[in-house]
Amino acid sequence: MIHLDINEEGNYKTTAELARKTAKSASFLVSGKVVSMLIQVFMFVVVARLLLPKGYGIYTLALSTAGFASAVGSLNIGTYLNERIPFLIAKKKTHQIKNALGDAAIAIVLPGVALSLIGIALSVPIAEYVLHSVALYPVIIIAMATIAFSFIYNSFNLILVGFHDGKSSGIGMILYSVVQAVFSILLVYLAGTLQGKIEGAIAGYIIALFAASLFQIFASSKPYGISFEIKGMRKRIGEMLRFSMPLTYSNIIGTIVTNFSVIFLGIFVLPSFVGYYGVASRIGTLIDVVAGTMATVLIPMFAEAINSKGISGKIDRFFYYSVYFGLLFTTPMVLYVTVFAHALMNTLFSSYYNGSTFYMQLVGIGMLIGILGSFATQLVISTRETKVVFKYSLYVGIVEFLALLVLVPIFHVVGLIAAMLYVGGLATDILFMRYLKKKGIRISFGKDLRILLANIILGVFLALLFLVGNPEIMLAAGILVILVAYPPILVKIGAVADEEMKLLRKIGGGVPLVGRILNMIIGYAEIFL
Repeated sequence: MIHLDINEEGNYKTTAELARKTAKSASFLVSGKVVSMLIQVFMFVVVARLLLPKGYGIYTLALSTAGFASAVGSLNIGTYLNERIPFLIAKKKTHQIKNALGDAAIAIVLPGVALSLIGIALSVPIAEYVLHSVALYPVIIIAMATIAFSFIYNSFNLILVGFHDGKSSGIGMILYSVVQAVFSILLVYLAGTLQGKIEGAIAGYIIALFAASLFQIFASSKPYGISFEIKGMRKRIGEMLRFSMPLTYSNIIGTIVTNFSVIFLGIFVLPSFVGYYGVASRIGTLIDVVAGTMATVLIPMFAEAINSKGISGKIDRFFYYSVYFGLLFTTPMVLYVTVFAHALMNTLFSSYYNGSTFYMQLVGIGMLIGILGSFATQLVISTRETKVVFKYSLYVGIVEFLALLVLVPIFHVVGLIAAMLYVGGLATDILFMRYLKKKGIRISFGKDLRILLANIILGVFLALLFLVGNPEIMLAAGILVILVAYPPILVKIGAVADEEMKLLRKIGGGVPLVGRILNMIIGYAEIFL
C-alpha cells in the first residue's frame, strides 16, 4: 500500500463521512462551475462569431504565447495549500494558516508580475515571429498582462477548495464568468477593427481575472485572517517550494508542450485553422469541467483519507469511485458533443466554423482517455510524492513533444490533437497504472467498461434523432433522451447497482441542490432495478 509520511490522525472515521463533506464542498464548486460554464459558453459563442476563424486564431495564438511564457513562473503554491490547509485546520493551527496565506500571496504575485513585464518587453519580436506581424504587438502586450492575474486566480481557487469553501469558490467562478462575458462582448462589439476586437476580448479576460482574484483573496482570508510576517517567511516559503517545485517542473513541461503545440501549428496552417482548433479545444475544456472539478476536490479528500486511521486502508476504494463517477458523468457529455458536433457548430457558431466539426469530435473522445491519469495524479499529490508526478510528467512531455514534431507537419490539426490527447493521454494512463499497481492499489475496470457500453447503446438512440432534420430540435431532444434513457440503460447492463445508488444517496445527504438532484435521478433509476 501507499507509504504514509504523516502519522497524525484526522477527524474522519468513515468513508461516507469524509465523502459527504467532500461532496458538500464539491456541490457548490460544481454548481458554480456549471453556471460559470453556461455563461462562458454564451460569451465564447458571441466572441467567436464576432472574431470569425481568422480573428479567433490570432486570439488563440496570443493567449497560447502568454501561457507558454507563464509556464516557468507557476510555482503551484495553490496546490500546496490545497493539500496542506485541511491538516492545519484539523490541528487548529490558526497562526500557521494566516502566515501560509500571506506567504502564498507573495510567492504567487511576484513571479507573475515579473513574467508579465518580461513578456511585455519582448512583445515586438514575439508578434513578429508568432503572429507574423509586428503591427500586432499590442495584442501580445495585453495577452502578457494576463499572466500575473491568472496566477492569482488559479492559485486562490485551489486554496478555497482546501478550506472546503466550495461556496466561495463557486461564487468566484461565476463572478469571473459574468465580468468576462460583459466586458469581452462589449469591448469586441465596440471595436472597429479586427485587431481592436482581439485586444478587447483579451482585455475582458484581464478585467475578469482581476475582479475574481480580489474576491478570492478576501474569501480565503476571511475565516482566519492573513499575515505578512517577515520573520521566518523565507523558511516557510522554502517549505512550500520543497513540496511544490516538482509539481512546478511538471507544470512547466505540460504548459510548455501544450502552448508550444498551438504555436507550432501556426507555422503550418493559416490563422483560420488555428481558430478551428481553438474552438474545438475550448469545447473540450468545457467537457472537462466535471472531471476537472472532481480531480481538484479529491486532493484534500485523499489527503484527509490518508491521514485518518479509520479509513486510510480504503484509499483504493476512493480512487476506484473517483474514476467510476468521473466516467459516469463525463461520458454522456462527450457522447452528446460527438454525435451532434455538426449541429452544434452550425447552431452556435454559424457555418464559418464548420471546419471545426471533426476536430471537436476528436477532442471530445480524447478527453476520456486521460481520466485515469488525472485522478491518479491527485492521489499521488495527496501522498506528497510530488517527485513521481514530475518524473511522469517529464516522460509524457517528451513523448508528446516528439509526437508533435512528427504528426503536426503531416496531419496539422489532427496531428496536434492525436499527439496531445491520444498519445499523451495513453502514456499518462500507462505510467500511473504501473504506479498504482506497484503501491498495491487494486484497479478494476469492470463497471467502467459497462459505463462505456451504456454510452454506446445511448449513442444509437441519439443517432436516431438525425431523422428529425431540424438542428435546434435535434439538440434539445438529445438532452431529453440522455436524461430519460441513460439511467435505465446503466441499471439494465449492470453499470449502476444498489451499492452505487446507496453510496450516492449517502454522499448527497444534506448537500444542497446536488443532493436533491441526485436523489431524483436515483429514485428514477431504482424503478428499473
